[in-house]
Amino acid sequence: MGCMARLAIALACLAAGGISRLEDRAALMDLMTDYARAVDAKDWRAYLAVFEEEAWVNYEPSGGVSGKVEEVQIWMAKVFTFMGPAQHLLGNFEFYWDEANEDVCIVRCLFHNPVRIWWFPLAQPFFSCGGWYVNRMERKNGLWKIAELNQEMAYN
Repeated sequence: MGCMARLAIALACLAAGGISRLEDRAALMDLMTDYARAVDAKDWRAYLAVFEEEAWVNYEPSGGVSGKVEEVQIWMAKVFTFMGPAQHLLGNFEFYWDEANEDVCIVRCLFHNPVRIWWFPLAQPFFSCGGWYVNRMERKNGLWKIAELNQEMAYN
């Protein structure tokens, strides 16, 4: 994204909600980065930390499970033992603010995730999946967390 495009976004944010809206966008992007880093590092404590306690996670579109975040985290820990290095790439963030509640935002962002399968004989191939995360984010006590995580798959 070029400087002029960034400037246009900043000016639009200022007009729509001031500096606080820019700060919220940055916090939400950081939250998604923390999510991706936790998954890629297989750091399940950090994974749980980005979610609301009763969050709902839906990985069914990519062939996974859906359920409460703690249940899904247990499944993730088992499945990811068969996978080597992973690396999320996130981008094209879209923000849809709840007009009735400034502490709620739907964040849609593109993801591309190549993963190496370590146990496969000889070649240890990569596979990739990609699409969009469509997440309901909620702010409580000044802190943004993921309340609901969904996927829209483009390829898998």
